[in-house]
Amino acid sequence: MVHPRVNAMLLTPICPFSISGRPALLPDDVCLWLKIRSGSFVQLAFDGKAPNFELTLNDKIIITRSKYSVRTVNKREQDRDWMKHITSLLYWNLDPKNHNLSLIHI
Repeated sequence: MVHPRVNAMLLTPICPFSISGRPALLPDDVCLWLKIRSGSFVQLAFDGKAPNFELTLNDKIIITRSKYSVRTVNKREQDRDWMKHITSLLYWNLDPKNHNLSLIHI
């Protein structure tokens, strides 16, 4: 989760083939260069849609933040206290056995 006011690039592998494929929160001005260094079969897909692109040895992929931001829609009170809203949605610090407890705000 990233607060709506954080200027950053979130790199999220979708359906990674190993457990080492983790999301990364990067500064918004970072430029990533990926280079294919082995002869194994590598395919690149955008949003899971065809056509996929087959990459070969020494091909490079450059990843940068888009000049367009993702806009989110929030209720007014959600924007004022984002953490409180996320806490209530995810039931953080709430005992699921005792529904009479109130949330403990972080």
